[in-house]
Amino acid sequence: MRQIEENGVDLYAIEEEMAFRREQIFTTCQLFRHDDIIPNTWDFVVDAHHSLVWCKVMKAASSTWIYYFNILGGYEEAILRKGLENPLKLLRSRFPIPTTTQLNSALHSSLSFIIVREPLERLLSIYLSIKTSMKDINHSELINNIKEHIYGNRRKSLNDLTFKQFVNYVIESDINGKPWTPLYKCCAPCLVNFTAIAKMETLLEDQEYIIKRSGIDDILNTAKVKLQYLAHRKVEHTSDYLDLYYSQLDFNLLNKLLEIYSIDYEMFKYNATKYYSYVSY
Repeated sequence: MRQIEENGVDLYAIEEEMAFRREQIFTTCQLFRHDDIIPNTWDFVVDAHHSLVWCKVMKAASSTWIYYFNILGGYEEAILRKGLENPLKLLRSRFPIPTTTQLNSALHSSLSFIIVREPLERLLSIYLSIKTSMKDINHSELINNIKEHIYGNRRKSLNDLTFKQFVNYVIESDINGKPWTPLYKCCAPCLVNFTAIAKMETLLEDQEYIIKRSGIDDILNTAKVKLQYLAHRKVEHTSDYLDLYYSQLDFNLLNKLLEIYSIDYEMFKYNATKYYSYVSY
């Protein structure tokens, strides 16, 4: 492996950072003893041909990597860009949900990775996505459940769904199997020893590391990936709205949320202190 690539990315330095992130996960798992959690196989994508395994986390570059895996699966970019077919359906037609045996086998011989994001920022992004994608067939049952829980009527629109109502639903409903399920549960990093733990905050470098390390840079051109990343950054500004939305919550609601995501915060070295300045007391 060359130490410095032509674009200045130090792959050895990233390798060291990945080792540090894996060690932090190990330490957290030892502290909280959650090494008995079984990964949700429906969250995993296994590309046996390219020896690549990804745990798909909603609103953590998930749309981007569904697109990339569809390219790896052989779809033409021109077809994907038209958006005529559901990207997730296309993905699963080439990479079906693995069985537990298939996943375990692939993990032993593949580069595995996860992309993480600051938990409460990701939660807000999910809320905004639900509000703007109410007819999304990927989450139609979930949307109906939210309507039933909050309004007692599945036919009611979510146009008026407040962030506080959404947070109450998150707190009061089963946390498992949801788009906002904590990462330590859905991806089970205490059991799955991921090769790479990418972060949204360092995604440009991290995903280049994943692409080069897995040898798929002949398919996913890193220069094009960088341009796509920069274009996405121009339209993704969830962090600008944290104050606006979290100010709708009170201290007690925030504490209940942070209790749900406390292990993720520890495991991936995020800090939730700023949220206490947003909420009401």
